[in-house]
Amino acid sequence: MSPEQDRKSFETLLQPEAQKMLANFSSLLNVRLGYFTPDGIEVCVGGGRPICTYCRTMRLQCGFDHVCFRLDSKMFAKARRAKHPFSYPCHAGLTEAFIPVDLADRRVGLLMVGQFRKEGQVPPPVTDEWEVPREEVEELYKSVPIFSEQQVEDMLSVLELMVEAITDRHLTHRSEIDLTQPLLDRIHANPAETLSVDEAAAMLGRSPSSLAHLFKDLTGQSVRQYQISRKLFEADRLLHTFPSMPIKEVAHRLGFDDPLYFSRFYRKNRGVPPSSSRERRYETE
Repeated sequence: MSPEQDRKSFETLLQPEAQKMLANFSSLLNVRLGYFTPDGIEVCVGGGRPICTYCRTMRLQCGFDHVCFRLDSKMFAKARRAKHPFSYPCHAGLTEAFIPVDLADRRVGLLMVGQFRKEGQVPPPVTDEWEVPREEVEELYKSVPIFSEQQVEDMLSVLELMVEAITDRHLTHRSEIDLTQPLLDRIHANPAETLSVDEAAAMLGRSPSSLAHLFKDLTGQSVRQYQISRKLFEADRLLHTFPSMPIKEVAHRLGFDDPLYFSRFYRKNRGVPPSSSRERRYETE
């Protein structure tokens, strides 16, 4: 398969059912779980969880961004070749891990786990160049989840099984996925568009009823629900990636002419208005 086909296969893995599983594990472990393409592009984060406040502080206020970027690049290169999950320490005294995601012996993605602490890890010595006091750094460090060596091993084993379950389900339904792939591609490429079941069925040459049943079996959602999930996913991405983008522009990109209607839509499904979602991402955990 070409890199573009690998990307599409990886996106197909990330059905709402898989995203929910990722969010559940992230909430249970209190650890960030992110799906990345092999070239390092983050495409999904469990529960939309941001990087921990300690890590963000060390990178942005304590001068660690450059060394962290170098280590990230090195570990992504290692993860692309790795046959098994592995963990590694970072410069800020935390631990991160990678789990390979393969389809038919091809590396189509990576699951990144972290950040978290291992028992015995300590933060780096405070220097005069840091913009935050020692006490604040220590408190933020203590707020990061801590696991024993055995717990880390168990966590990676369980997450590896989760990845295998997702990929096995994908391969089992390969022919059905191939049939619906044009529709999935269109939904992912055009989040501003909203297709009816009749329009989607006509696109694939199926009856509306057969497509509705097939789509629900594959994704766990109706065509309408899936499109809503995609709009919400893209809304979260725009809100968090572009903090200065006006809500009106986010609404427009998702096919909403009325930003107030978009805000009601977002609040109904996320429990908070889009402006609050953006603010919460940068709050201290």
